[in-house]
Amino acid sequence: MFRIIISFILAIFVFQAQAGITLGGTRLIYNGSQKEATISITNSDTERPYLVQSWVDNIDNSQNKVPFVITPPLFKVSKESEHQIRISYIGNHLPADRESIFLLNVNAIPAVEKNDNSKMLITIKNIIKLIYRPTGLSDNDANNAINRLEISRNTNGVQLTNPTAYYVNLNEMKIDGKLIDKPGFISPFSDKVFPTKSGIKRVTLTAINDYGGTTEERLFSF
Repeated sequence: MFRIIISFILAIFVFQAQAGITLGGTRLIYNGSQKEATISITNSDTERPYLVQSWVDNIDNSQNKVPFVITPPLFKVSKESEHQIRISYIGNHLPADRESIFLLNVNAIPAVEKNDNSKMLITIKNIIKLIYRPTGLSDNDANNAINRLEISRNTNGVQLTNPTAYYVNLNEMKIDGKLIDKPGFISPFSDKVFPTKSGIKRVTLTAINDYGGTTEERLFSF
């Protein structure tokens, strides 16, 4: 029995090492001046193709119709190959003075031989942020938005205010050296409060830029 369990675990690790559906970025910026946005999907599996399905969701999981279509929404990507999907904006109601954010979902299901029951097949799901940036908003300003954040202390904790038209995706936040778990993002023209004890002296922040990299650390002192 012990050998069977070990063999099962090893089979999973072997499969995971062979399989590999990856996206060409950790986020996708859709510039409103462009007809469409594209992102690559790479299959590094040396043995099997995958059936890939992709769609866009609202960030709040609401059932409101999203103003995007994906081409193709369903396709096969061969082993050791790359494919691109195209996202097109088909709406006209998104704000023109600020970014809007959605979730791009990509599901990959490995192909299997009809009589092949010897391997455990795992569906691979990738979810990344899709940020719609209207015409007239600058990429440079977006990557500099963290430097325009304002900070204050109130009775509820530390408040970060974002006076810009851009989403600031926080990568790491520390309050007096204590790491804040999953600080999330701060929406355009809004604020977010992080509960903490009174008398804090120091807050440090880094954010994620358009390319998935990390910005330089910003320090706030009280």
